[in-house]
Amino acid sequence: MSDAVVDLGNIELIKITARAMLQLGHTERDIFFNIRKNPQYSEFEIKEALQQLREADGPEQQSTSLRENNDYFGWYGGPKTDSSYHWPALKNQLQTKADSWTDDMVDSLDRSSTMVVSHLAPPKSNKPMNVKGLVLGYIQSGKTANFSATIAKGVDEGYKLIIVLAGMHNNLRKQTETRLRSELVNPHNGTTCTTLTDVDDKGDFKRKQTVSANRQLSLNDGFVLVVLKKNSSVLRNFNHWLGEANDSIIKACPTLIIDDESDQASINTNKVDQDPTAINSHIRKLIERFHVVSYVGYTATPFANVFIDASVEDDIYPSNFLVTLEKPKTYYGPEELFGRNEVNGKASTDGMPVIRTIPEQDALDLRKMAKDGGGLAELPESLERALKHFIIAASIRLCRGQWKSHITMLLHISHLTDSHSKAKELIDDYVDELSDDIIDNIRDVKESFEGIWQSDFKATTTNIVGSCDHDFPQVWKNISKFMESLEIIMDNSNSTERLSFDRTPREGEPLWAIVIGGNTLSRGLTLEGLTTSYFVRNSKAYDTLLQMGRWFGYRKNYVDLTRIFVPHELYLNFYELATIEQEIRDEVRLMAANEERPIDVALRIRKIPNMLITSSNKSRSTMNTYMSYSGTKVQTHQIVAHDIKRIKQNQDSVSRFLGSCNEYLDKKPVGFIDLNACQLFREVPVEVVLQFLDSYYVAESNSKFDSRMIQDYISSQVNKKLLTHWSVALMSLKSGEAINVAGLNPIPVTRRVKHEATNENGDVESTLRAVSTPGEELIDLEDQLKQQYTSTDKVMKQEDGTKLSDVNIRHNFRPKDRGLIMIYPLASDSTISDIELDNLKKETNATFPLKSEGQVYAISIVFPYSEKKHGSHLYLKNKSV
Repeated sequence: MSDAVVDLGNIELIKITARAMLQLGHTERDIFFNIRKNPQYSEFEIKEALQQLREADGPEQQSTSLRENNDYFGWYGGPKTDSSYHWPALKNQLQTKADSWTDDMVDSLDRSSTMVVSHLAPPKSNKPMNVKGLVLGYIQSGKTANFSATIAKGVDEGYKLIIVLAGMHNNLRKQTETRLRSELVNPHNGTTCTTLTDVDDKGDFKRKQTVSANRQLSLNDGFVLVVLKKNSSVLRNFNHWLGEANDSIIKACPTLIIDDESDQASINTNKVDQDPTAINSHIRKLIERFHVVSYVGYTATPFANVFIDASVEDDIYPSNFLVTLEKPKTYYGPEELFGRNEVNGKASTDGMPVIRTIPEQDALDLRKMAKDGGGLAELPESLERALKHFIIAASIRLCRGQWKSHITMLLHISHLTDSHSKAKELIDDYVDELSDDIIDNIRDVKESFEGIWQSDFKATTTNIVGSCDHDFPQVWKNISKFMESLEIIMDNSNSTERLSFDRTPREGEPLWAIVIGGNTLSRGLTLEGLTTSYFVRNSKAYDTLLQMGRWFGYRKNYVDLTRIFVPHELYLNFYELATIEQEIRDEVRLMAANEERPIDVALRIRKIPNMLITSSNKSRSTMNTYMSYSGTKVQTHQIVAHDIKRIKQNQDSVSRFLGSCNEYLDKKPVGFIDLNACQLFREVPVEVVLQFLDSYYVAESNSKFDSRMIQDYISSQVNKKLLTHWSVALMSLKSGEAINVAGLNPIPVTRRVKHEATNENGDVESTLRAVSTPGEELIDLEDQLKQQYTSTDKVMKQEDGTKLSDVNIRHNFRPKDRGLIMIYPLASDSTISDIELDNLKKETNATFPLKSEGQVYAISIVFPYSEKKHGSHLYLKNKSV
C-alpha cells in the first residue's frame, strides 16, 4: 500500500470527520466503515488518517504514558486558542506571572495537560464511557497546575461538572479551592462557573443547597465546580444531592473527577470479601452515577494505586491510562537533594551539599518527648543550630532583595499534637532570648553566627552557585530586621491560629515564620518559601515518608541556602527512595515504548529492608518477585572502618582470596596506562569467587550488595553455562606507600567519606562517596575491543564523539560468561586529627577523609548482561494484573 496514490487533502478531511465522530463516542471500526461508503476516499487514505489521529500527540507522549487501546483515542484536537475559552485565559494568566512562570514552564504545562486530556473520555460522547487513569507527578512539583490546566481544557471541550477531591484536611481543601478559583473562575469573573463550595476553612459541601442538582446541572452554559475534602460525611452529602437529580439530567452531564493525593484515603483498605471502605465506596458511586465520566488520580507516590485489585471492575485501579509527567527543569526532588544510586544505566548522583545530620541522641530525645512528654528541658544543640541556620539563610535572602518573599522553616517531630505545644514553648523561649542577644550585639552570639556563615554558608554557596556575593557584615545587618517580623506558628488540629499565606489584614506582606506541625503539614500543603527543615519523625512506609518531605519543590534564587536537618537513617532512606522513584518512572517509560496497557502491566517496586512500600492493608493484592543482577555493578559503598574484628575478618578474607588467585595472575601489565599499576587475575574459578563472597563481611547498609543473593545469582547463571569465568582485579595507585597483601604490593586508593552512622548492631558504617570510577571495569576487556586503546578514557570518549557508559560496556562488550571483581585497598588518612575530622563532619557535612583502625577494603562486582535472569532484589508487584 505504500505506493498508493494519496490525496493529502482527503486525509485532512477524513481526520476532521473522524475526530467529530470520535468525540460522539463512535469507535474507529464504525468510523472506518462509515467513511468507506464515500467513494471519494480510498481505504488507504482512511487508515492513514486514523493512524495520524492516534499519533497526534507525538513521541513524547508515547514515551511517558501507558494507555488502554481505546477506540476513541485521538478525539482531542488540541487546546482552544480563542481568549473566551478557559485554557487561553489560564495560559495568559500564567504568562503574566513573570517571577514564577517562564515560557518553557508554560509550554511544558501545555504539553503535559494536553497529554492527560487526550486520555479522557470524549465528553460529547453519545455512548456511555467510564475512564480511569493515574497521573504520576513529583512531590511539590506543580501537580495542581497540571490538573487546573486539564480542567480548563476539559471544560473547553464540554465537561459540565468538575469534582475535585482535595485531600483530607480543611487547609489543603481551602488551598486547592483558592487556587482553582483564581485560575479557572476569576478570569471570567465567575460568569462561566457555578461553585458549590467556598474559600473558607468551613467552606466544604453542605447537605442543604440553595439550588437543586436538577437546576444546577441542567444549565446549558458554563460548568459547575465543587472542591471536596475526602471525608465520608462530605462525600455522602454530595452523593445524596446528586441522587435527587433526574436520570436524564445526570446522563447529559459529562463529569471529570480529579482525585488529588489519590493514594491517600481513596484506596479501599478492606478485604475483598468485605464492603469497601467508606470514602472508596463513595468515590465508586460517583463514578458509576454518570453516563460519561473520567476519573483521574494525581499522586507523586503511586505505590498504593498500582497495588489496587484490578479484578474489581468498579474500583479505581487506573485501568485505562497511566501518565508520568516530565520533571520540571528547576525542580528539586529526592534525587537532586539526597542523591540516588545507579539506575538502568543512569550514573549515581551525590545530591546537593544541603543535608545536615541530626545526631542520633538528639533525635531520640525529641522522639521521647513526643511520645511521653518528657526528656527535654531545653532545645537540643542541633535544633538550636538549625534555627541559626534558618536566620542566616533568611538574612542572606534579604541581602538578595527577597524582602517581599515568604521565608519559612518547618519543624516536624511527630504527629502527636502535645509534642508541638512543647516544642513551640521551647522555641518561643529560645528565639526571644536570641533576639535580645542580637539586639544587644552580644559578642559570643555574633561570633557563633559568623562561624556558621563562614564554615557552612560561604562554602556551600560557593560550591553550588560558584561564588558568595555577600559578606558577613551585610548578613548580620539584616538578621535583626528579620527577627523583628519572625513568627512562630503551630499548625495542627488543635490550633487556634492556623498557617495561612493570606496575610489579611496585612494583605501583601510576606510571612516569615517557623512552622511547627505534623499531619496537617505532611501531605499536599505547600509551605511557601520553605528554606530550612528540621525533621525527625520517621515512617516505615515509602509513601508516607516521601510525602512528609515538604522541602521538595522550587527554590528560585535560594536553593543554595536550603538546609535539611535529618537523622542519618532518614538520609539513607530518602537516598534509596530516590533510586526506587527513578526505577518506577523508567519502567513506565519502557512499558510505554512497548505500547503495553496498564491492565497488563504489573509495576514492580523494590523493597527496602525494614520498610513498607505502603501500608499492609493497601497491598493485599501483591506478591513477591525478583529482579536481576544482569548488566549491573554492585559495590560496597558502606564499609566498617572502626571495628577491629570486622576489619581483621575482611583482611583475612581478601588475603586468602588473592592467595587462591595467585596462579591465575596475568604476568602481562594491564594495557591501559591509567590502570597499569593494578594486578589482574584471569580465568579464576567460580568456586573461589563464591568462597570469597561467603567470607567477606558486607556492612548492613549496602542494600544492593546482598552476598547471599549474589551467590545465588552466580550459581543460577553457572547452571545455565554463564558466569563460569571470572576476572579479579587488585586496584592500585601508581605512586604512594605500598602495602603487602598475599605477596602483592598495591598502593591503596583514596576515597572520601560522605557519612558515618551506627547501624542496629552497633557497627559504625562509613559511606564512601564512590568506590569504582567510570571506565575501570574495562580492565579485563582489552581482548573484546576492536582496536587497541592507550587509556580507558579513549574508550569511553571515542573519536566519533560517542560517549560510552559503564552499562553500555556491560551490555555490549563484556562476555556473558565473564564476571569481574575489583578489590580496592583504601588509604587511611593518619595525618588528620580526630578534632579536625569531627569539625569537618559537623560543619560542612560534605565529604571528609577516611580514617580507619586498620587496612580496609571496598569491593565492586560487575555482571555482564544476560537474558537468563534470576532474582536479586526483592520486589512487590500486583498479582491481579
